[in-house]
Amino acid sequence: MNKKLGFYLLLLVFLMLVSGRIIYSHYVKSNSITGNLPHVLLNSPEVNWLNRNSGYAKKTIVLFFHPECEHCQYEAKTIVQQKEAFKDVNLWWVSIADTVAVKAFSKQYGLDKLSNAYMATLPAEKIISTFGSSAIPHLFIYDEQENLLKEFKGETKVEALLKYLK
Repeated sequence: MNKKLGFYLLLLVFLMLVSGRIIYSHYVKSNSITGNLPHVLLNSPEVNWLNRNSGYAKKTIVLFFHPECEHCQYEAKTIVQQKEAFKDVNLWWVSIADTVAVKAFSKQYGLDKLSNAYMATLPAEKIISTFGSSAIPHLFIYDEQENLLKEFKGETKVEALLKYLK
């Protein structure tokens, strides 16, 4: 009897794990970027909404970053170094860090001097529910009609970004 009960308990646990994984996979897929730029309320001094209306119908790069992330610092430095290549692109820098740290990051790397760079903060829960991930750095490139062109996870060379901006 104990062996039978143990078997059924083990089977129940296994089925719960499998069904939990299926539900989680469906949740992540349904909450990840599947095509269009989401319209999100941001904590930003420049613009409150992330959408095409805030960007005057330009291509848009949404970059999730953290000021202490070395890969994110590299992204900022190399984008600013090649700012001419990005002059017709909206650059949305979105972080879970506090506003003070985000402003300091912007100033340190010269993003505050770019008229097309917007700094914003969002809670991690909002990033995950809207974009499906809060990994950093994480970049999304959208065309002028707000359609997703490419998603990059991790440090990305500027050359790879520029390929999708032509």
